[in-house]
Amino acid sequence: MAPGRQLCGMLGRLRRDGRGAAMLEFALVAPLFFLLLFMIVEESLFVFTQSQLDNAARGAARSMLIGTFQTSGKGLSDFQNAVCGGIVGMIPSCGSNIQVYADADGVDPSNLAVASSSYWNGASGTFNVGGPSQYMVLQVGYQFPYFIPWFAKITGGGSALIVSTLVFQVEPYR
Repeated sequence: MAPGRQLCGMLGRLRRDGRGAAMLEFALVAPLFFLLLFMIVEESLFVFTQSQLDNAARGAARSMLIGTFQTSGKGLSDFQNAVCGGIVGMIPSCGSNIQVYADADGVDPSNLAVASSSYWNGASGTFNVGGPSQYMVLQVGYQFPYFIPWFAKITGGGSALIVSTLVFQVEPYR
C-alpha cells in the first residue's frame, strides 16, 4: 500500500471518529469563558468597593453637614478614621490608603472646584471643613488594585482610581 493512500485512510477514520470532540470544543471555548468569568468577578469587586466608599464617605460627611465635626475641632485623620469605620474590609490599611479632598467656599456653590487629576497622585490632603452655611465639596479617593494580575496588564495599569464626591451646604450651627 502506498504511503499517500495509507495517510488518506487514517485521516478518513479520524474524521468519522467522534471521540474527543467534547474535549476539543471545551479547549476552544474554555479560555473565553474563564476570561469572561474573571472579568465579571473583577468588575463586581470594583463596584462593591465603590459602593462601600460612597456609603462610608456619605456617613462621615453627615457630621460635617450638621457642624459637629467643625465644633469638636477634628482633623483629617479623624475624618479618615470615620470613613474607614464605614468600610467593611475591602480597603486594606484603610487610613493610609484613602485620600481626602475637602474645600469650602462661602455661600456661592459656583466657586467650588473638585480636586485636579494630579491631586490623586499622593499629594498631601486639602482639608477645609468650612463653617456654617458654607457650600462644601468633599472627595474621597482610593486606588483600587486589580486582584487578577493579567487583567491589570489588559487595562494598562495596576489599579483604577475610585473617587466618591459629595457636594453639600453645611447647616447653620452655632
